[in-house]
Amino acid sequence: MKDDAVFTHLDAEGIPFAVIGAHALAAHGLARFTSDFDVLVMSGRVLARDFWPASLQTRLVSLRKGDDGDPLRGVVRFGPPITVDVVVGRGDIMRGALAHAALDGVIGLSVVTVIDLVSLKLEAGGPQDLADISALLDSQRLLNGHDGLRDDVISRLPNLSAWARTAWQRLGSLRTTR
Repeated sequence: MKDDAVFTHLDAEGIPFAVIGAHALAAHGLARFTSDFDVLVMSGRVLARDFWPASLQTRLVSLRKGDDGDPLRGVVRFGPPITVDVVVGRGDIMRGALAHAALDGVIGLSVVTVIDLVSLKLEAGGPQDLADISALLDSQRLLNGHDGLRDDVISRLPNLSAWARTAWQRLGSLRTTR
């Protein structure tokens, strides 16, 4: 499910975007229910209300700008027919995730790679993010017959924030207690 009006406008304005969140999980073989559609952009232009045409402004639910300490520059949320969150990232991890994204033939949009998805979820570090990472690690091990994703995450840890490294440690503790 996608919202062509939001994505068409981002395309028309030359704003690269990639699917993140539950729809990216699904593109990587892990289905999880979600009521929204999340995309990552790096351009702060989307945080200006007048960036969006009148037809989308009527669906604009919220426009939140992050402060200097926030890992996100902001989030623009659109309402029905579906909820779309345009997440405005900052920093090298998010910039890299957007640069590595590739077109997914099923949903017809660019989707972040599985390692970038794990990195983004570690940076977010919430309970659902950790559950998603655990499920991704399990599904990728089953699909590929090895722990390559886990090894990739471990090699990437030095480039992630202290918060993300702590989230990885918490995830390891959770996975060993099951």
